[in-house]
Amino acid sequence: MFGALDTPFANINVEPRDVGILVVNCSVFNPTPSLTAMIINKYKIRANIKSFNLSGMGCSAGVIAIGLAKDMLRVHRNNYAVVFSTENMTQNWYSGTEKSMSISNCLFRLGGSAVLLSNKSADRWRSKYKLVHVD
Repeated sequence: MFGALDTPFANINVEPRDVGILVVNCSVFNPTPSLTAMIINKYKIRANIKSFNLSGMGCSAGVIAIGLAKDMLRVHRNNYAVVFSTENMTQNWYSGTEKSMSISNCLFRLGGSAVLLSNKSADRWRSKYKLVHVD
């Protein structure tokens, strides 16, 4: 999770304390403490961040998270938003030996991706898309 978040912060030279909106989604898993709380504590993000933890929404959770971040950026001007999307299948992981049953392990694995969004006018001329692979 943190490797996916370290990359945008390092590549775009944005400090975590500059982020005003954090949206995290996990389609099935609903951990306690929330993933947003873990991220806020790890990166020491400011206390007045608008944070949203979406879980249990299935495969559409990533699209909902991007939509929520977009709507929040419309309301809160001159801001950064981070969206982190993950999937955790540890509770539903098939550990048997029948190959046909392990297809879900290949399709829905542990992993995550992060995107940093901005509505700051100074960022208008930056590269809009940059794909970064994190192992």
